[in-house]
Amino acid sequence: MVAAVFACSVLTPGQARPESAVTSPVHITAPTLFSSAPATIVVPITVSDITGNGIIAFQFQLLYDPAIVNPSGPNFGCSTAGTISGTAGMTATCNVAPGDAGRLQVAVSGANALPGPGVALKLTFVTHPSAQFNTFSLLTFQNVFFYNLGGEFANVPHNGRITLIGPTAADVSVSGRIINSEGRGVTNATVTVRGGSLAEPRVISTGRSGSYSFAGLVAGETYVITVAARRYAFASSTRVVSMFGDLTDVDFVAERP
Repeated sequence: MVAAVFACSVLTPGQARPESAVTSPVHITAPTLFSSAPATIVVPITVSDITGNGIIAFQFQLLYDPAIVNPSGPNFGCSTAGTISGTAGMTATCNVAPGDAGRLQVAVSGANALPGPGVALKLTFVTHPSAQFNTFSLLTFQNVFFYNLGGEFANVPHNGRITLIGPTAADVSVSGRIINSEGRGVTNATVTVRGGSLAEPRVISTGRSGSYSFAGLVAGETYVITVAARRYAFASSTRVVSMFGDLTDVDFVAERP
């Protein structure tokens, strides 16, 4: 558990509340990110413009899916380097308690007030070794607190998400069969793939089984597959596919004219 004690003065009866205590709340935001896998992912936590609010400390818990990503590095991946918290001289204490994977506990404090807007904290995650493409982890705030010398300051959290779009930048394939209305393979059908980052279309001919396969396509790109065959017509001879992983069974059914 993160143990964080923040020294804040308490208003006495009749004492005027500091002007900063009645201004707009702090908006704290986790981003929506897309990444390949495996990968190291830096997650910036940002805050709205809080200049003049006198914020000297904040803390929160961030829920994530440990089957997808996990904190990595010193201080469980938390750093104020290159952030507005670091500029203010603040330091972070982060922890994932034993048996509580999926909950990153964060406390940040310092002697100087936090300016804004900007990145208040950077969190480093790594993808889980068994994480699959086209899966995601929500980044959900819990128990968010900001403090100034007047006490607790109102906040509005905005949750984020990390989506894995592919295991590598160029390691996906598409395959299928060209078959007739009876389910038999069509021999010598011409299958063409174009689009994405291909410099020119790629063309193959089917064998007796009617199978085709294109490897080495790029995850996250969109391709157009077309088919043609002598003595056959196709009700739909074109397919548009978005490659977020290997696609199989992208079949075409041929009919005699």
